[in-house]
Amino acid sequence: MKRLLAFLVILLELVLVPLEGTADVTEDLRFIQSLRSRRLFRLAEYQCELALQRPGLSTGDKAVLTIQFLETLNEHALYADVPARTACWQRAQELTSSFEKDHEETDWSLVVRLTGVKVLVEQGKILREEAELTLLATRSSSSPWDEMMKPSRTVLRKAGEQLKALRDEIARSLRRAQKVTETDGLRLGEHQLLSLEKQAQFWTALAACELARTYPAGSEDYLAMLNDAASNLRGLSELPLDHPLGFPARLYYADVNRLLGQKEAAWKILAGLDDEQLSKDRQQELLAGRLQWATTFEEEQLAKTLFERAMAVEVSPSPPLAFAMLETATWFWKKAVEKGDKSSEEWEVQIKKLVEVLRQSGSTYWTHRGELLVAHAASASANANSTTLDLYVAENAYRAGRWQEAIAAYDRVAQTAKKTGQEDVAFQCSWAAAAIAQQQSLHQEAWQRFNTLAQEFPHQAKASQAAFLALVNLGQLVAKDEKAYLALYERELRAYLDRFPRGKEAYLVRFRLAQLLEYQSRIQEAVGMYLDTLEQLPADQGGETSGSSQQGDSTSDLLQETKREEVLEKVFLGLDRCLPVLRAGARQDFSAEVRQVAQRLHAWSIVGNGDRTDQRYRLMAEERAIRLMLWEGGDPVFAEKILLTRFPDPDHFWKEFRTLSNDVSSTSGWITLWLEVMAQLGREREAQYWCEQLRHLEFDVRWEWASGVTEKLSQAKPNRAQAIARWVVAAVPDFVQQYATHPQDWKVQAGLKYARLLVMANLHEDSLGWMRRLAQEFPEHGEIQENLALLLAYSDDVLLRNESLQKFQEIARRTPEGSPRWFRAKYMTAWLLHNLGRTRDAWEMLSLLETLHPDLGGEPLRGKILSLKDECQRHSPQDR
Repeated sequence: MKRLLAFLVILLELVLVPLEGTADVTEDLRFIQSLRSRRLFRLAEYQCELALQRPGLSTGDKAVLTIQFLETLNEHALYADVPARTACWQRAQELTSSFEKDHEETDWSLVVRLTGVKVLVEQGKILREEAELTLLATRSSSSPWDEMMKPSRTVLRKAGEQLKALRDEIARSLRRAQKVTETDGLRLGEHQLLSLEKQAQFWTALAACELARTYPAGSEDYLAMLNDAASNLRGLSELPLDHPLGFPARLYYADVNRLLGQKEAAWKILAGLDDEQLSKDRQQELLAGRLQWATTFEEEQLAKTLFERAMAVEVSPSPPLAFAMLETATWFWKKAVEKGDKSSEEWEVQIKKLVEVLRQSGSTYWTHRGELLVAHAASASANANSTTLDLYVAENAYRAGRWQEAIAAYDRVAQTAKKTGQEDVAFQCSWAAAAIAQQQSLHQEAWQRFNTLAQEFPHQAKASQAAFLALVNLGQLVAKDEKAYLALYERELRAYLDRFPRGKEAYLVRFRLAQLLEYQSRIQEAVGMYLDTLEQLPADQGGETSGSSQQGDSTSDLLQETKREEVLEKVFLGLDRCLPVLRAGARQDFSAEVRQVAQRLHAWSIVGNGDRTDQRYRLMAEERAIRLMLWEGGDPVFAEKILLTRFPDPDHFWKEFRTLSNDVSSTSGWITLWLEVMAQLGREREAQYWCEQLRHLEFDVRWEWASGVTEKLSQAKPNRAQAIARWVVAAVPDFVQQYATHPQDWKVQAGLKYARLLVMANLHEDSLGWMRRLAQEFPEHGEIQENLALLLAYSDDVLLRNESLQKFQEIARRTPEGSPRWFRAKYMTAWLLHNLGRTRDAWEMLSLLETLHPDLGGEPLRGKILSLKDECQRHSPQDR
C-alpha cells in the first residue's frame, strides 16, 4: 500500500511541476504533507478545505489541492476503522465528481479523475484482501466466496470502467496536443499527456490484477484478467529503472507472473533488480516481493535466508515488508506443525513479534491484515495438538471487535482440546465463545452454547454457572417472544433446580421462578418459591455474584441481579405483593397458610448471624412474621413469642436499634409493632409505654401507621379491634390540630378514616362530633354527608334518627336517580321509617321503588331492599 501512495507523488512530479502553483499553494502543500506525515489526517483534510476556499485560485492550483485532498483521504483510510474509512472513500469520490463537473473541459480533470480512480482501486484492493483472509480465517462461515467478494468486485469493475473511459479521453487529448505546440493553464502538453497515459495504463493493470483475485485461483476469469494485467505491465516493465514507473512496473509484473505460476519469469524480474541501485524503501519492497516468491514456490532455503536478511535490517521494517515476513513466518510455522517439529514454538514467537510491528505502525489496515493472516494460518493447521496460536488469534479478534472470528477461533481450540483430552481448555474456550455471543446480544446462540456447555462438562466447577447463564439468555428470549419461550423457560428453571439444587446460583434461579409464578398469577406457588429463595440464600461474600475472569466473559455485566442484597430486597417486595392477593381470595385454610409463611420467615430470621445488611433483612422478615401472625394468623400470643425472641424487653430493643440505626429505615415500624401486639394482648401498661414512645415521632409517620391499622381492624375480633382502635386514637392526640394544616384532598380522606377509627374505638360522641364538623366543612361532599347520616341512624336517640331520616331524604333529592348512592339513600330512608314506627310508609316507598326500578340497584343492595320490604309487610299485614 505504501508503494501505491508513492505513485500519487510521482504523478505530481510528472504532470504538475511544470505548472507549479502560486507561493501560497506551495506553502499549503508543504503544511498538508507535514500534517499527513504526523498522521494528523483530520487536520490535514480541514486545511485542504480551507485552501480550496481561497479566492482567485487557478484551475491548476485547484487541481493540485484537490489531489492533495484525495491523497490525504486515501492515507487516512489506512489508519481508520471501518465506518471512518468508508466515509473517507465516499468523500474522495465526491471530490473527484465535483472537480470533474466544474472543470470538465480542461485537461486537469483528467489528472484529478485518475487520482480518484487510484483511490477506488486501493479501496477495492483493501476490501478484497480482507474478504479473502476473513473467508480463510473463519472456515465455519456460511458466506460463499462470491458473496464475500461482491463489494470488492463492484468497486474494481467501476474502477476499470472509469479507467477505460479516461484512457479514451487522454488519447483524444493527445491527438489535439500533437496539433498544438503551446500549452495554457487549462491544457497539458504532449509529454505530460504521455506520462498521464502511462499512469493510466499502469493502474489499469493493477485494477485488472486485483479484480482477478476476487475470483477463485485458476478459474477462467482469474487467468484472463491476470493475463490482461500482464500485457499492460510488460511494456511498462521495460522502462528505464530511473523512470518513476520503472521499478513499480517491474515489481508488479513479477507479482502477476507469480500469481500465474510463471516461476522462472517472475524470479528473473526480481533477481534482475540490483539492490545497490535502489533506495532503502525500495529495497524493502523488493525484499518483500522476493519473500512472497520464495514461499509461493516452496523455496524453503531461500525463504529462510531472505527472512534472516529482513530480520537483520537496522530500521524497523515497513508495513509491506513486515507483512511479507509475517506470511513467511506463518508458512514456516505451518510446516513445522505438520512435521511435529518443536521449531513451531520459535516461529510462533516471531509471528507475535511481527503482528506487534504492524500494530505499532498505527495502521488499522495493516494490523487487520496481519491478524487475519494469522487467523488463516491457525485455522488451516492440521495438527490437533497446537492450540496456542489459535488462542492468540481469538484474543486478537476479540480485542479488535471481530466477534464471529473470535468465536470461530475459540471453537477450533475447544474442538482440538476435546480430541486431546484437555477438558479444562475445552471448557474455558467454549465458555469464552458463549460469553461473546451473550455480550453481542446473540441470546439464542448464547443460550444454546451455555446449555451445551453445562451438559457436556457436568463435572466442571462452573457447570452450574454455565447452566445459569443459559437461563439468563433464555430469559432474554422470553422477553422478546413470550408465547414461544415462556413454557420452556419454566421447564428449564425447574430442570436447573433438579440438577443443581445447591448450585451457587440456585437461589437466583428460585427467585426467577418465583417471579415467573407471580407473573402467571400462581400466587400460592410464588409465595412458596420466594420463601425457598430466602432459605437457600448463600452466605454473603461481598455482595457480588460470581463472575469469570476469562477472555470474553461478560457475565458480571449482563446478569440482571448482580447483588445479593438486590435479590433480598425484591424477595420481600414480591412477598408484599403476593400476600394481599392471597388474602383477597382467602380460602378456609388461608389462616393456616399465613401461619406457615410467618413461621418460615421467623425461622430464616434466626438462622446465622450474617453482616449488618443481613441483620436489616432479618429484622424485615421478623417484622412481617409478627404482623402476619398478629392480623392474618389471628395469633397474638405467637406474635409476641417472635417479638420477645428478638427483643426480650424494651431495653434490648433500644440497645440493638442504636447499633442498627443506620441500616433500618425507621424505628417507627417496630415501635408500632410493639404497640399492636400489646394492645391485642390487652397489656395496658406495656401498651401505654409504647404509645408514649410513638407520640415522639412526627405526626405524618404516626398517621400513616394509623391509616394502615384502621384498614386492618376488620380482620381482628371485635373486642380486640376496639382495644387496638383506642390505642391508635391515643397515638394521634394531635389529629384535630394537625388536620387544619393539610390540603383539602387530604382532609376529606383522613377525616373519614379518623371518624371510622373513633367509631371502632366505641367513642360515639367523639365520632359524631367529628362527623358534624366534616359535614359542615364539606356540605357538597356526598360521602361525608352519607357517613354522618349513617352514624346518626345507628344511634339509640330518636331525635338523632329523625335527623338521619331528614339527611337521607335530602341525599336522595340531591343525588342523581338510579345511582348507587341514591338507592342506598332510599333503602336507609325506608329502614328509618320502619324503625321509627312508620312501617306502612316504608312498605309503600319500597313498593313504588320496585315498580319504578325493578333491578333495585343490583346485588347486594337489591336483596337487602326486598328483605326489608318483606319485613315491613309482615309487621303491617292490615296495610297490604
